[in-house]
Amino acid sequence: MDDKSHYDAGLAKVNENLFESAIEDFTKAIALNPNNPHYFNQRAVCYLNINKFDLSLFDMNKSIELDDKYAYFYSCRGFLKTKMKDMEGAIDDYEESLELDPQNDITYNNMALALESMGNMNKAQKYYKKSNEILGYDPEKRELNEEQTYMVDKEESTSETAKTEPSESKLKEHIDQVNTENEEANSEEKKKIAKEVFTKKSTFKEFLGFIKNGFKLDKDDQD
Repeated sequence: MDDKSHYDAGLAKVNENLFESAIEDFTKAIALNPNNPHYFNQRAVCYLNINKFDLSLFDMNKSIELDDKYAYFYSCRGFLKTKMKDMEGAIDDYEESLELDPQNDITYNNMALALESMGNMNKAQKYYKKSNEILGYDPEKRELNEEQTYMVDKEESTSETAKTEPSESKLKEHIDQVNTENEEANSEEKKKIAKEVFTKKSTFKEFLGFIKNGFKLDKDDQD
């Protein structure tokens, strides 16, 4: 097998949450081609998922060393640094990522979360606002723009909870509610959903839809 085949095999295992096995595939890909930054980044993500933060940081540093103009690498490392409680380092990486990709709503949101955790709410609100603008979400009107997935009736009554920007506290409330209503749900899947809210744009939009819908699941989701 060539390096690309090992890499593709690793990606398939990541989709199945087989992170340790995926690491083996990415390691084989790196051995055959040590100059591809994406191989290191994907292995780093696997290490992150199994809480081997030091190994993850090493690989993320290597991916940036190989390609220091790819915004996603900085965003990934910023997210890792929040897990390592290095908020200042995370903010530095998010700033670098936004310089390279100034229209990434997820990075703005993650920056806001890092600032909020440091008690800098005023600055955090600015980043939440920018994230919402890019996404097309108006927390005051509780609506998304027409081209977005979720729409809200303008005549629908608003609540104080729905007016606030997304934060980790809201995510926790959401997860607690899901835990109560679905006691037999797989716990690892819930952790994956929680992480994806802040790393995948599609899941982030679904979370915003959940907020604007008054923290109620759509009927289609309940079936």
